[in-house]
Amino acid sequence: MKKVLLLSCLVLGGASLASASYELALIYDVSNRQILRYDPISNQALGSFGTGELGFYTNPNLLAQAANRPGSVLALDVLGVVREFDYSTGLPRSSVQLGANARFATSFKVLSNGNYLLTTENSRVPMVYNPTSGMLLSSFEAFTGYTSLDSLQLNDGTFASLERTVNGSNYDFHLFRRNSAGNFIGWSPTFSSSANSNAFRYLSTNNNQVTALGHDSFPRLTQFALSGSSYATVPFIFTVRAGLSVTPPMAAHSGRTFYFQNYSGANAELYVIDQVAGTMAYAKASPYSQTLGSSVMVVAPEPATLTALALGSLVLIRRRRRR
Repeated sequence: MKKVLLLSCLVLGGASLASASYELALIYDVSNRQILRYDPISNQALGSFGTGELGFYTNPNLLAQAANRPGSVLALDVLGVVREFDYSTGLPRSSVQLGANARFATSFKVLSNGNYLLTTENSRVPMVYNPTSGMLLSSFEAFTGYTSLDSLQLNDGTFASLERTVNGSNYDFHLFRRNSAGNFIGWSPTFSSSANSNAFRYLSTNNNQVTALGHDSFPRLTQFALSGSSYATVPFIFTVRAGLSVTPPMAAHSGRTFYFQNYSGANAELYVIDQVAGTMAYAKASPYSQTLGSSVMVVAPEPATLTALALGSLVLIRRRRRR
């Protein structure tokens, strides 16, 4: 144990030389099936964890964070298994198998009460699961012809959900609002019509202002503000170039929102969304050339502290294996 403490102290001694950013992005690495740590402010790669511990299927995991589980990130695999990791040390904490219809999820969030909110290819509507037993607790009100793509809980306990319906050869996109029981209470008119089923795919929120993001011939951004029980669109600008897939938006605690755009044979590019101005703009090329997927933003210690914790854990693991 003395060796662990000594090692941690030596690494912590360089903390003043590290970038003092408290915004830590956790990103699912689709190419290598691991979770990456990334500082979007200093553009530093801060290691990875979970390799070989995220299931054995090629489908990407979905990441989420829970307010009642500080220091943890949750990963949901294609078979409906949720695994919890300590994102500082990279060590697993727990796992649970979710029940019916939890397979092939397209959206995964944690509610303020700790329950899991999922949307899957089978359900077509958001569903709520118990995080301990994995049992299905409830499903949101469904509407014939509409498919839920993503959903999230707003500050007042109500829900926003991104909905898609077929209109001839196009897909129409709407934003639904539901009450705390999951029942419909309002919606936006069609805010986009596209031949691309992924023209809008993800939702994020800052202070009850909702942002929908997707990728068509180029990534698109639309913002909404609550107006009574419905949503009013907010003027927006998108100035990014055509490319491959985009990752879910990561709402930072500083008020900004980040996302990545993957490029074949090149490093994924980081973009920043400004909800106030209604704009998104290129920020920098990330250190990652592999395909990036689901991502979340967490508050974390400075990179040097994070490194010390990770190294200390590695020493402990090695000592245990020798015994």
